[in-house]
Amino acid sequence: DGALIILEGPAGVGKTRLMLDWFDEVRLRGAVAVVARCHEGEASLAFAPIVSLLQQALALPGAAERLKSVPAWLRGAAAHLVPELGDATAGLPPDAADARLRVFEAVWAVLLALTAGAGATLLAIDDLQWADASTLELFAYMARRLHGRAIGLVAAWRDDAVPHDHSLRALLAAQRRSGTVV
Repeated sequence: DGALIILEGPAGVGKTRLMLDWFDEVRLRGAVAVVARCHEGEASLAFAPIVSLLQQALALPGAAERLKSVPAWLRGAAAHLVPELGDATAGLPPDAADARLRVFEAVWAVLLALTAGAGATLLAIDDLQWADASTLELFAYMARRLHGRAIGLVAAWRDDAVPHDHSLRALLAAQRRSGTVV
């Protein structure tokens, strides 16, 4: 069953090294492990780590074939972030809230399809404390849809850079209540 996996601690404690070593190990066992990173000073770049996750997943062996299983409208909506995914001229609803939901649905469907077939998948975003609001919303959307899937959604952040009222803390509390946090 899917799980949200949190690596939290101060700068320099080894969160990234732990995650990268762990991902190397799970890749050797045949799992898919994809890591994106947020960068300080890039919080104004909407969805930057999500774009990185999508691009890396698209580069996985057999991904192009698996992408064909995703309906064209979902590929088109995700192509607004990564044009290689399909025809971005597929119309999104004119209402901004509906369009945002469609992009979220599309990104999740495309990531699921691109990483399918490996048994287990780990999708990670490192230094999530520097993510933009849109990335945080999409990350929370994905975290709420882990049940019944062989996916670990991994978040690493500097606990000293995430205030108590930050949306990551609210996500963590909600996922703990649902029992999907490791």
